[in-house]
Amino acid sequence: MMTSSPHEPYPSFKWVRGTVDNTTVVNSHAQLLVWEQEIPIPRYLFNRSDVAHHLLRQTRPPKTLGYHHPNGPVDAWFDVVLNGRTIRHGAWRRTEFPDHLGVTWEEGAFDLWQEEDEVVVEHPHDPFVHIDALPSSRVVTVSHRGITVASSDAPILLWETGLPVRYYIPREDVDFTHLYSSATRSTCPYKGFATEYWCDSSGTDIAWSYPQPFFPYRNIANRVAFLNESVDITADGLRQPRPETKTWPGRARLLNTKQ
Repeated sequence: MMTSSPHEPYPSFKWVRGTVDNTTVVNSHAQLLVWEQEIPIPRYLFNRSDVAHHLLRQTRPPKTLGYHHPNGPVDAWFDVVLNGRTIRHGAWRRTEFPDHLGVTWEEGAFDLWQEEDEVVVEHPHDPFVHIDALPSSRVVTVSHRGITVASSDAPILLWETGLPVRYYIPREDVDFTHLYSSATRSTCPYKGFATEYWCDSSGTDIAWSYPQPFFPYRNIANRVAFLNESVDITADGLRQPRPETKTWPGRARLLNTKQ
């Protein structure tokens, strides 16, 4: 079995579909959720009968493995081919799960993934993750390199399993003088699309915002959160320790998934 993963393979019974060019490639009512080595987010493995085999073409292994590829041994790789479109190495058969197929969730590969009738982005929802986004009257102050960049008595504190608390500050309580717009954009399967980022004078991203977060986290809309790992935060005068969030392969592109 896989080692150094957060959980053992976990049976799931959601109705999951993956679509390309209005064609259903995956249609499953029973799957396995698996966690790759050192990567604490889940991936689906589907029963082979739930994947449209006539759209698969066996191919050679990729020269290099991407973030959305499996880490463990693979018996066979497949391209997904339909309507003149080829998704290279879009599916695979893991050695330890011969009756299942993995299918890529890489951005832009499939047009749509759904769990029941909800659109899901980035990766499947993790049954072991819980999120609370709670209004608070704590006085929260954020400083960076000795300069106060935010101070508020109306933050929303967001707790996500296994991660440090994030403080979402009303925009009017943020001093943008020393923050610079960044081109970074990122996606979270729970909160949605972080389409605003800010960096410091060195170009390091330290803050982000979700203009239109997914329900039920709409209360963080347009608020600004800061990367605890890179700034100094006090809450009611108590300095909060800087966390050392664990990194893993691909974390750079998944930064907001763990925010």
